[in-house]
Amino acid sequence: MGLASLDLAPMPKDQRRLQVFRHIAAPLMAAVAGAPASHPEMDVSVESMAAALAQLMDVTVELDRRIVASLDLASEDTSARWHVAGSVADLVSSYYLSTGTILLPDSAAPMVATVQQALLETPDFGTPDEDAEAVPETVRTLKALAPALIAIARFSFGRNALELTREVSSRLLSLAAEIASRISGLKGEALRRSALYTAVLEVAGDFYRYSHFFEMERLMQMPPEERKAYVAEHNRKIPIEPVWELLELRLAMLEAVAGYIPAAGTTAGSS
Repeated sequence: MGLASLDLAPMPKDQRRLQVFRHIAAPLMAAVAGAPASHPEMDVSVESMAAALAQLMDVTVELDRRIVASLDLASEDTSARWHVAGSVADLVSSYYLSTGTILLPDSAAPMVATVQQALLETPDFGTPDEDAEAVPETVRTLKALAPALIAIARFSFGRNALELTREVSSRLLSLAAEIASRISGLKGEALRRSALYTAVLEVAGDFYRYSHFFEMERLMQMPPEERKAYVAEHNRKIPIEPVWELLELRLAMLEAVAGYIPAAGTTAGSS
């Protein structure tokens, strides 16, 4: 299949090649080169790594097509299509780095759709307006939540992965909105379209991945009998509350630090 089959907006051939390499091929190549450091059992022969890269490219193309179709993006939506392709490449490469395995489109697509639905149903915003800017915002949101998708795909705490994706997505969207609103004073549509909200959501997604994997590793390092007793204490369900506790602690630190940063549009001498 290859990256040449990506349905991206037309542009001069050399410029298009540069953009494809920078935003799509480069993350995939970095993943293939970096994965063996965390997964020493992987075959690092040139042939094996080339085959892995080809698979990652094919998965990226197929998942990109599915998301573009689900968002009903027109061919002239240049910015949105590049956002989708770059987001998919980040998701596929990050999953490979994290797990050492290829993320299959059939596994990723339902989770992406669940995130999209969570975005539409977030009570802080309601349904986004159907205008030219709404689609890129949706794609940026998917990109910001990609770290959470990767974490859930690897370990879902014994729960249905789609249900957990929906829960985590909705909660991260709400937390990001609350924090960004307290920092900026913005509300509603103005908040949703602000660069600050997007930035806070990106940080929240990264913090969630860290918190998720931290708790996963803690559980895996428990002696089997201790782990069994721990789960039994919680009605035979693996508790996910420690993930949220760690996440909210880190987000509180972020908000505290942000309080020392002058608000947009102010200067050091402003009152």
